[in-house]
This record gives sequence, C-alpha cells and structure tokens, in this order.
Amino acid sequence: MRLRGRLLLAKADHPAASLELCVRMAFLASSCVTTAHPLTRRSAKQRCAAGVHVRRALLASGAAGERRLRRVQHPLIQRLAEGIERTWQTELHDLAPFHLPEDLGYIEGKLEGERVVIENVCHQSPAFRKMHLELARVGTSQTASLDILHCVMFPCAGRVGTNVPMFGCDIVAGRGAVSAAIVDLSPVSASRELPPSYRDALQSPEMAALRRFRQVRELPAWGREIFSEFCVFIRPVQTPECNEEDRFVDLVLRMLRIHCHLAQKSTSTPHLDQVREALEGQIHYCRKQQENDKTRRVLESAFGKPWTERYISTVLFDSPVLAAN
Repeated sequence: MRLRGRLLLAKADHPAASLELCVRMAFLASSCVTTAHPLTRRSAKQRCAAGVHVRRALLASGAAGERRLRRVQHPLIQRLAEGIERTWQTELHDLAPFHLPEDLGYIEGKLEGERVVIENVCHQSPAFRKMHLELARVGTSQTASLDILHCVMFPCAGRVGTNVPMFGCDIVAGRGAVSAAIVDLSPVSASRELPPSYRDALQSPEMAALRRFRQVRELPAWGREIFSEFCVFIRPVQTPECNEEDRFVDLVLRMLRIHCHLAQKSTSTPHLDQVREALEGQIHYCRKQQENDKTRRVLESAFGKPWTERYISTVLFDSPVLAAN
C-alpha cells in the first residue's frame, strides 16, 4: 500500500475529516511503510533502470535540481541549507522524496515591483512524514533583498507517537544582515514537555554553551504556546571578535543530528491514544504557526489571499486533521 507521503498532505479543497479517522489512518500507514527504500532491495541493473524514474520523482518533490536560489542568498542561509540537506542524507535511513503539488515547488511573483522567488524541497522517511526546506528571496540586490530560510520536520505520528518533537528553524536576513534566527525542538505531547531522551541531550554542558548568544529576541505570543524551553531566538552578532552566525549553524546542525538519531530509535507501533495525542499536538503547532501575521501579509501581497491560504495549509503547515481523505 502506498500511503506514506500522501496520507497527511493537506489539500485546500478537502473538507476537514474527523481526528479519529486521522488516527486510524496514521496507525495503518505505520504498518504499511517498508523498512527500506525499494531501490535498496533491487539489483544494480534494476537500480540503474529505475534511476530515470527516481530522478523524475526527486524533481517533482523539489529534492533535486540546480538549487540556484541559495547561491545568491545570505551566506548564513547558504551554509545552513546545505548543512540541513547533508544531515538528512547522511543521518536518516530510507530517505525518499515527498511530492508537493506541481505548481508549489518553485514559485515566482511580484511584491511592490520586486521579484519574489520561493524554492521548496521536501523529503520523507519512516520517522518523518514530511521534512520541508523552503528558501525565499524578495528583491534582487544583495544589499536590499530579503532572504528567508524556513525548515520544519513533521514526525510520523503513526510510528513514533509523542516520542518525537517537531524540529523547526527559520532565518530572516535583510540588507546583508541577519535580523532573526530561531531553532527549536517543539513538543507534541499534551503536557507540552519534551521526551526525557531529548531533554537529556539538550541539557548537556556542550549544548547549553552553544545556546548562549548576546542579543536574545522575545518570542511572539503564539510562539510561547508551542516552543520549548530550549528554543533559541536571536539576532546573531557578527563582528571580527564575535562570530555568532557560525555558532548558530553549529547549534542547528547538532540539534538536527540529535533529532535524527533519537527519532530513528523511537520508530515502533505506538498505542492509538498516543497517536491521537501526537496528531493533536501537530495540529496545535500548525494552527499557532498560521497565526504568524508577517508571513501571511508578505505572501498575500505577492500572490493574493486564496493562493496564500492554499500555500500555508498545503506546503508550510499542513494540519493532519485536514488530510485523512
């Protein structure tokens, strides 16, 4: 059965399904996902013959291609985008493309006369139903453009329950400087607490030292309802004496490696009640993220309200309760 990847992909024209149906379908999907990507079980000749089809699948998901946008973005975004994808490829087993709607992988528009470009890359694995990396740029000048990186990893509730949190990272850079950088592992449990294995890893002296930055920013009200106590939201200081951009990249990639390692150890068959709790946690996370007025305003100005609603609910934060049909 080919349930993975399509099961929880929200579509704007779908009516909301019951949470109970979502729980049962997520639970069913966990038992249908194979433990290895089909190509790993084929002969060399079969893998070669299938290569063309895999290439097409990667292109459809945005998982392959020239990745041109990052080459002109802020150096911090370039380094982090490459680091995130490299970590996914080296740390996760059975990585496969996650298919987005064909018109939402690469997007161009206009905002007050300035060119807007968005590139999306999506993958999936047994532990994660969707891993999304979005890069965006408004404007073309190196000194006047707005560069954005957005990354979220959605756990596969039917396989990991509440044992795996949400990974999220965002960077906003304008006029050549980074104005905001945030990273977190956000719990999906009803208690809003991270699993003990994650707490132990993040509380280590080494990780605590990496989380120390000079200019800490205040979280918005919606963010305080979903982010963990280990969330880092900063404006990195970049001077000859203090290189906080490199430290932020180091922090994000270490958190990501911890996340990939612990998530893969957690894959099992959780009880239906835990699946339900995990789905409710993801729904809560997505709803709160959709309250981010800044993201919505920029997208609406460039692409209009109907398109923005579809993009947010389908690509950025597809709520599981909308996608069980």
